[in-house]
Amino acid sequence: MRDQVRDIIIHGIPNVRDANEILREEIDRHVHRFGPIRWLCLGSKRGYHAKNYGFLRYKNENVYHEAVEYLNWIGIRHTRIWFELNPRPTETNHFLQEAPAGQRVQRQLEELERHEQNCREQERKQSQEIELLRSEVSNKDQRISALETQLSDSRLLVADLLNRPSTAFTPTHEPARTWIPLPFRDRPPQLNSQRFSTATTDHMPMNDLAKPPSEQCHTFEQGSCPNFLETFKLVNSVVTTHCGYLFCEACMFRCVKQQLNCPESRKKLGHTYYIRLPSRN
Repeated sequence: MRDQVRDIIIHGIPNVRDANEILREEIDRHVHRFGPIRWLCLGSKRGYHAKNYGFLRYKNENVYHEAVEYLNWIGIRHTRIWFELNPRPTETNHFLQEAPAGQRVQRQLEELERHEQNCREQERKQSQEIELLRSEVSNKDQRISALETQLSDSRLLVADLLNRPSTAFTPTHEPARTWIPLPFRDRPPQLNSQRFSTATTDHMPMNDLAKPPSEQCHTFEQGSCPNFLETFKLVNSVVTTHCGYLFCEACMFRCVKQQLNCPESRKKLGHTYYIRLPSRN
């Protein structure tokens, strides 16, 4: 058995938070007199007691008597702590710092070391995954930057093509289409011994509709058909709808077979679809 070593018992330690650190700071104020402290250990934490106890051991075992007398004489500020030599000396291995590790402690230390190794391995794998993700993000950023550059070049090319004058096709100058007021807009619906029917009446059979003439039968010199933009001077006949728009008869003959509405106003055609006009007046 190892030699017994004396220590100092401390009585009346206030049972407060960080009592060990506060007490050590107060005792370390006399380190120049008694030397450094080897260890300071307080009793078990008993919340239902106002006071606690502790054990103090210096590295120099020859200063215990002098330390007890001096510390009791000078005291600890704001407390009633007092010191005495331990009447029952403790073993040197009383504290775990000097005691060899037992089997249970050794197993716990080995388990702790394995756990630390596993943590380091997981950190290494996570760092590798993070580096891989960073490289993927960098590659994606490079691809996005290349696509943005291509898009910018394409926009510049389109803008250049739009601003460049076209030489392949030069449109011919045509007079703007204007609305020509007709004198018969305000006339009664009867015109050329024929009467327009309202838009709500039934239409005449398509077989009864006269075909366009093969020779010119009008005196229009100006204007053009709004459907095919062909001037009236070049067509054989001109017709009008009950809403007052003029068309060449050939295109209207084809239109009424597909729809029963005016191509311009979208109003429903009359009973006879349209009226052939001999002249503008």
